[in-house]
Amino acid sequence: MGMDVPGDIGIAGFNDLVLNAVLPLRLTTVRTPRRAMGVQGARALIARIHGVVQERSVVLPSELVPGATTRTQG
Repeated sequence: MGMDVPGDIGIAGFNDLVLNAVLPLRLTTVRTPRRAMGVQGARALIARIHGVVQERSVVLPSELVPGATTRTQG
């Protein structure tokens, strides 16, 4: 469509997937703690099975990995 990345439009991905290595521009992405999410989910499930009340949500750290597909603010 003739749009300039990141001039006209910004593009961001999720979890810094392997596909990023073959793209013409390094994709800006958000890296989430996938292993920690699985561990937390398993622990919550086991606790729930045993009748332990769990927090409804848990905040885990995510990391913004800047690339060439978004502009910096300013």
